[in-house]
Amino acid sequence: MALGRVYEKLAFKLTQWEMHRTQTDFDDNLTFKVFIFQFINFYSSIFYIAFFKGRFVGYPGHYNKMLGLRNEECGNSGCLMELAQQLAIIMIGKQIINNAQEILVPKLKAWFHRKRTKLNSAVKLIRWEEDYQLIDNEGLFQEYLEMVLQFGFITIFVAAFPLAPLFALLNNWVEIRLDAQKFVCETRRVVAERAQNIGIWFSILELLAHLAVISNAFLIAFTSEFLPKLLYEYEYSWDLKGYVNFTLAWAPNGTLTQACRHALPGTPALELKIKRERYLAKQALADSDTIMKVAQRRDDEDDEDDDERKEQVPIVIQEEPSQRT
Repeated sequence: MALGRVYEKLAFKLTQWEMHRTQTDFDDNLTFKVFIFQFINFYSSIFYIAFFKGRFVGYPGHYNKMLGLRNEECGNSGCLMELAQQLAIIMIGKQIINNAQEILVPKLKAWFHRKRTKLNSAVKLIRWEEDYQLIDNEGLFQEYLEMVLQFGFITIFVAAFPLAPLFALLNNWVEIRLDAQKFVCETRRVVAERAQNIGIWFSILELLAHLAVISNAFLIAFTSEFLPKLLYEYEYSWDLKGYVNFTLAWAPNGTLTQACRHALPGTPALELKIKRERYLAKQALADSDTIMKVAQRRDDEDDEDDDERKEQVPIVIQEEPSQRT
């Protein structure tokens, strides 16, 4: 949490140095910087457990080591169960702590604010003066960030912990009332600002949705034992008898998501050259047709000239000499 606050200030300073032309560009760039840090901060350990832990351990007698230490391996229940435990702790424990902060932090800030102003309790304040003594509203940035991170937890790793969306729903049902109480009773009324949309948050949500498809496919194909067990059931034994000795399984992997189509270009890099070759081929074909027509026309003209010459040549008939008697 402390590093998150420090990085937010650093990101704000860096975005100021970039000197964006509009407030929308400034907000989008600041949001992206903060989200990248929070994404690495929250998801790095989860990605490690899901896809890297236990992959490079080695085998007895030849363990892989890094800095003199053996690489970490998964427990007896497997990495998928450990991943589910981590997600359960995050979706239950972390959200309870966040809701407690939603209740306590605004009240503590209001208490310190009243303590600092040292108002005379004997003087009765009018309503707008009481509202002025409330703490400043910090905006919706943290609320958006919390919801986007929660969306990532319930989509990217939902195959490992299917109950995550249920806990997210319960948390949001409670938090919407806590936020309403905070904005109405604990903070000053904010000045409304026009906005075209939610900004770059929508693109981030779309990116997380695409990443969720790939991540869940990899979880099922490589981290879980779903495909090996399914193959063993169909080819060997439906009750998985002897599955422990079954160490090699094969399953075809197809196209996963729309992101794969975006990653690979639909047309080759030589598209312009291909179009040029087609154009030259059509041009050459048109030229050849023209040449053939010209040659045919010349042949016809030559034939006509020959016919005219034949007509102009005089026909001479020689008389036979008379026989002398």
